[in-house]
Amino acid sequence: MLTPENLIRISDLVIPYRLRAIAFGKTAISLEKKYTINEVVELNIGIQANSKYHGFLGDFTQPVVSCAILHSRCLLEFLGLALDHSAKQLNVKASNRARKESDIGIEHFFNRDGVSLQKLSPKSAVEILDRADDFNVLTQAWGKTFAAAHQRLAHSTNDELLGGEHAGEAFELAFDSIPELVLRAFYDASGKQRPNLV
Repeated sequence: MLTPENLIRISDLVIPYRLRAIAFGKTAISLEKKYTINEVVELNIGIQANSKYHGFLGDFTQPVVSCAILHSRCLLEFLGLALDHSAKQLNVKASNRARKESDIGIEHFFNRDGVSLQKLSPKSAVEILDRADDFNVLTQAWGKTFAAAHQRLAHSTNDELLGGEHAGEAFELAFDSIPELVLRAFYDASGKQRPNLV
């Protein structure tokens, strides 16, 4: 049910949590670029004095990246974007489906003047980021992120959408761009204070 309490929970707790998860995904990809996923490493988690992880890097980083992919998809859907299955290359499109009654999207929030925020289109999303020259690469990175969440993580499939492609660069670009898109299109547009993501 759409209540003021649910809207506050989404804007103040859920979205910041998702943004932090994406930041951890970005860190995990950085570690994978520095080392290999099959390399045995020791990581200091920093929770307690002796809280260290010792094992294969990928055993630590891959679940983190997978979670960041899922959170990225959730935020893209929150903003009104969807996977475009009809495109020749994986891409995103403006979602034209009505949300389920229990779903909360950007259009349920208002700007300072009391006007409902609008779902984004790929064009408006890229314009908000001031990256019109990167339109294809950004929208394809978001499409690959959607596809990975849809097929690789949610289902055991033949990986038809991604065709077995290692999409690490696309995920890295998605993890860089989606948080900034959310901050600009949602927090800045609604006049809400940007969350502390540290």
